[in-house]
Order: sequence, then C-alpha cells, then structure tokens
Amino acid sequence: MVRGANFASLQVNFWQDGAVSTSAITPASDRTRARGTVPINSRRVLLVDDQADNLEVLSTLLEDDFEVHVALSADRALEVASHVGDFAVIITDQRMPGMTGVQLLSEFGRRSPATIRMVLTAHSDLHPIVAAVNEGSVYRMFLKPWDPAEMRAAVADAVWLHQAQRSLARLVQQQANRKRELKSALLSLRRSQNQLVASERMSTLGRFSAGITHNIRNSLTVMMHLVDTVAAQQPAETKVVDAAGRAFETLEALLHLANDVSSLARGRQTTITRVAVPMTTFLERTRKTFAADELAVGRSVRITVASDAAVLWLDNERVAKAILALLRAVVRQSPAGSPVEVIVHPLASGGEARLEVRSLVVTPTHPAAPLPAEIVLGLEVARIVAESHGGRLVISPNPERPESAELVLGAALGDES
Repeated sequence: MVRGANFASLQVNFWQDGAVSTSAITPASDRTRARGTVPINSRRVLLVDDQADNLEVLSTLLEDDFEVHVALSADRALEVASHVGDFAVIITDQRMPGMTGVQLLSEFGRRSPATIRMVLTAHSDLHPIVAAVNEGSVYRMFLKPWDPAEMRAAVADAVWLHQAQRSLARLVQQQANRKRELKSALLSLRRSQNQLVASERMSTLGRFSAGITHNIRNSLTVMMHLVDTVAAQQPAETKVVDAAGRAFETLEALLHLANDVSSLARGRQTTITRVAVPMTTFLERTRKTFAADELAVGRSVRITVASDAAVLWLDNERVAKAILALLRAVVRQSPAGSPVEVIVHPLASGGEARLEVRSLVVTPTHPAAPLPAEIVLGLEVARIVAESHGGRLVISPNPERPESAELVLGAALGDES
C-alpha cells in the first residue's frame, strides 16, 4: 500500500495494485499552500519506508508545514514521483527490500537532480551512506532514532535550499536571456550605426562626385581638342599625343567612377534594397562588365561560389559596383596578364557572407606604387557598400597594396532587409 496526499483536492490517496481509494482528510498544510508565496511543488516532500508506522510518525511531524507524500517501497516511490511530479525533498530509509535507500536516491538524482535527498539509517549502515554523501547523491543522513525538532528543521532547510536553487536557476536563465537580448540589441545598434556612417559617407561622396563630374567633362573636351590640334598640326609629336591619350584615358576612368558614385548616392542613402541574388549568375554579369575595362585586357577572372552561399540577399546594384572596384584595385597591383579570382566563401555565423577578390599570382615584394585616385575612391565606395550591409571591407596585405580584398556583408540570408 502506498499513501500519497493530493492537496489539490485536500484528500489522501491510497495506492494499492493500481487501484485508488480516497479518504477525506483536511491536512493542516493547506494553510501553507493557501499563502501562495511559492509554487506548491517547491514544498512537496516524499517519505519512503517499508514500515508504515515509521511513515505515519514522520508524516504527522511534517504535514503541518509541507505537502507530504508517502511510499512503502522504492518502486512505489518512483511511481508516485512519475504520477505527482517533482519533489523538493525526498527522505528514505536505507534498508528496504529490492532497492536500498542510497540506490533510490541515486535514481532520483538522475531523474530529478534538483530534489534534495536525505536518508535514515542505523549505525551499521554508515559506510555506503557516507560514500553516497561524499559522491553528492545524498544531501544529509539521520541516525535512528532521530530527533523530531532536528528533523523538522532539517526539512525546512532542505526546502529553503531547493527554493534557492530554483530561484538561482531562474535568475541564471533570465541573465542568459538578457545577455542574448543585449547582444542582439547591440548588434542591431552597430548595424544601424554602420548604415548611418555609410549613408553620411555616401552623401559626402555623392556631393563630391557631382561637383567634379562637370569639371572632368570640361577637361576631357579641352584635352580632346588639344590632342586633335597637335595631331593635325604636328604629326611628328607622337610622344605628346600618346601622353595626352593616356591622360585622357585616366580622366575617362575617373569620370566613369564619379558617375558610379553619383548613381549610388542618388536617393536611397539611408537604406539598401536587398533581393535574393543567385551569386553565380550575378558574378558572371559582373565579370562581363569588368571585361570592358582597360585593366581587364589579357586577364582571366575565375569565379568560385560555395554551395551554401549560392543565393544571397543583398543590394545587387551596389554590390556589383563594389566588386568592380575591388577587381580594379587588385588587378592594378598584380602582374600584367595574371589571373584573378572572385570567391564567395561559405557563410559564417549569423548568415555573414564573404566575397573575396584576389590575385592568383604572388606579386614581388618591392614597394608598390601609390594607388591612383580612382582606385582609392573605388575602394572607399566598396567600404561604404559593405558598411551599408552591416559589414566591412578587409584588404590584404594592407590598403596601399591590395593583393586581396574581401567584402563582408552581414545578414545575407535574408533575416533583415
């Protein structure tokens, strides 16, 4: 027979061979439950002993302050626990048929680690219990005969410890949740800050490019007239004509870049428009655009796309201009005719994408020539595009010598737009 107090109905249930009968009892512990200060299961105590008289004495001692359940064997105790739920404290006799008290508490430790576990024993049972205490599966032991006042105080301490552990666990979980929320908020704030900084830079560059575009066009018109005049009047001055032609090409490239900057800066300065972009197709189009550039003559561009980055969410117009700027910068620093590669790396944590442009030929270690103004401006455009996507621009080995340039874009899986 197993007796268990069910305080939801203020009755005591008698368990025997699967059958349940009830006897009306009004336990004094309903006063504690009525206070509503703690969840009822945090004051739930399970008593286990194969001697009914021992259970009667101990339950009478504790039922005024706790919700008491009793079981006459270890197997019944596990059954009651499965039926009732978690217990704050379990107190068991050591010597019982089938399973000892220490074995029962070890099983409880596996099933309900938060339950405070105590054992009652005679002097001859000390060795296994001391070992269990040392191993942590038993919180406290009592030698028979036990003192009622000491027992009541010990159970109260155990219930308090159980409540404290539950409160600490909840606090730790709350702190973990707050830490995640804070991290998410900080990440969002950084992204917003990057976008605002990128917007300001883009606006500044837009105003700058709009101002110089007109001057460049005027300079090109004058240079074309001078070149035509020199070529017509002094055909032998081929060096002058060639030098003027190279200067003309440089101004044309700068004009092209200024137009790109103006296009990026015009409208949509504070936001970007992300769409799902198949990266292989996107990079093939970018490669064809680059093929028309003077720096692309005699060079091959290899494209490699990781399988998990086959489709990315990004502003394809802006990213295309950034990739073109990186291609021009890397090609400018690599040996003539050497191949380059555009790589879309596997996605990093949080859906961060990495688009790298690198030279496939190691350049000599001699000091690199200063980058032309149009290349520097192009890299700044790429940096702004990366920051507007919540990312960054990484250049190796250094900004003055871009043998590899990596466009890092945040949230490229479409979790933000």
